[in-house]
Amino acid sequence: MVGLDPRIDLMPAFVKSGRGAPTAEAVRSVIADFHELVLDTVAGLVPAVKPQLAFFEQYGAAGILAFEDTVRAAKERGLLIIADAKRNDISSTAEAYAAAFLGETDVLGQPQRAFDADSVTVTPYLGRDSLQPFVDACAKYKKGLFVVLRTSNAGSRDFQDLELRSTGKPLYEKIAETIREFGRPLRGESGYSSIGAVIGATFPEEAKRSRSLLPEAFILVTGYGAQGARAKPPFASTLMGWVPS
Repeated sequence: MVGLDPRIDLMPAFVKSGRGAPTAEAVRSVIADFHELVLDTVAGLVPAVKPQLAFFEQYGAAGILAFEDTVRAAKERGLLIIADAKRNDISSTAEAYAAAFLGETDVLGQPQRAFDADSVTVTPYLGRDSLQPFVDACAKYKKGLFVVLRTSNAGSRDFQDLELRSTGKPLYEKIAETIREFGRPLRGESGYSSIGAVIGATFPEEAKRSRSLLPEAFILVTGYGAQGARAKPPFASTLMGWVPS
């Protein structure tokens, strides 16, 4: 997939020229126009794009409108959209997040879809009841979910590797069990579930362990490039083991 992390300061000058003052409409159009170019380039080469919401939200309302433009443009080109939002909260608020990204909401008596992404990333640390609304939305609207499991940043060890007193295993393994449990009823014809996991490639051994715990899950791999992971040993041998036999 291709990540879409809009940074106007890093975009080519020809995309930004002639826009005048940095109004909300100018910000929206710069982001949307740049992504049109990217989407035209990658359509047919990859199945999905992953817009990172934080990079849109830094531009306020204009960025959110640009996100909607980007989702619409990706759909027009037949691409799947993974909204990298890493949302979650208590169950009632999680229902609202699930409705925003995956489902629909009643608006003046009519069902309306907001962002209508194909999948969204979520955090699991508020517990099972905070994940359930997203799982329910996946089942109802035929959408997907990627639960943050083992992240690529150095500080991930601070909490995700903590050993549970009840099992003697790290916390991320317990979360993996929950992901697999939620995902089993939502397996498709291929045998894969629509409930997947986010796993960083910067810790190869933990990644291999996570894959062994989630043989039916799609894995959203993070950490390539600036964070240090590469598609060569030892990472290549790890990733090869991520395809279930």
